[in-house]
Order: sequence, then C-alpha cells, then structure tokens
Amino acid sequence: MDLDLVLELDSPVGLLRLIAPARPSLARVSLTWHDDADGSLAAQGLVLEEQRRGRVVQWRLLRTRPEPGGRWLPGQPAEVVREAATAEPLAHDAGPLLVVGRMAATRREVTADGMRAVLLDGVLSAGGQEVPVVRLRLRGPAVAAVARALARSRRAR
Repeated sequence: MDLDLVLELDSPVGLLRLIAPARPSLARVSLTWHDDADGSLAAQGLVLEEQRRGRVVQWRLLRTRPEPGGRWLPGQPAEVVREAATAEPLAHDAGPLLVVGRMAATRREVTADGMRAVLLDGVLSAGGQEVPVVRLRLRGPAVAAVARALARSRRAR
C-alpha cells in the first residue's frame, strides 16, 4: 500500500523519528515535470517527470488522473506508466518538451520493520509561483497504522 499525506510540520525530520528511530539517508533531489509543446500529455492525464539525484537521472511517465471510468482516491500517488534511467527523456511523439513545474528538495529515507518512509522537503515552482512543500510517501505493511498514528498526532490532514 502506498499513501501520500499532506503535512503541517515544524520539523520534517521529527516526523521521520516518529516513524522509525533509524538515521535517515539524505540526498538533494530535483524534480522537473514536462508536457509536450501541444499539451497532449496533460490532455491524456499524463506528465513526464525528470528526477535528478546527484549524477543519476530518472525519467518517468506518470498518470496524474484516472483513465476514463477509473477511480482516483485522495492521497493516491501518481501511477508510473514507464520509467528509464537515462540522460535522455523517454520517447514521446509530440515534439519538444515544456517545463510545467519544478521542485528542489532534500530527500530523506528511512526503513524499519518492513516500513519505508521517503520524505521530500523543498520548494515547488509552477505558474510563476513558489511554495514550500513537504511530501511523505509510506510503503509497507504498517502504512495504515502509521497514517492513523500521524492523524491522531495532528501532523497530517
């Protein structure tokens, strides 16, 4: 089970300590989201994500809304349609790419008892505006229990 939570935090690092006492790994990450020049990816509910972590570049084609007739639940992460670790973008048909948003963040990851927590803490830029963002992704058998504990602590909404 995967779950994204919207958080109200004084300290993102303190949140990870609630999940696992282990020291998190730390990395700088840059995410850039692209659409085709004619808007065809967005029209299909897709976005091309470029993730840079150090020298590693990962491209992923993400589904950002449900297919016709599909369901999309609150907090549901984008579905990965395709991905590749390469300096070149994934093949696409509509020509040049346009940047639709960026995020520069610190990525902290901790794993304990089969539970994996990845916390991105950074600044999201889109449409000429910037806002601070904290994104927590939980994976593992205890996701529901951790989410309930976070909700009880009033750290998530």
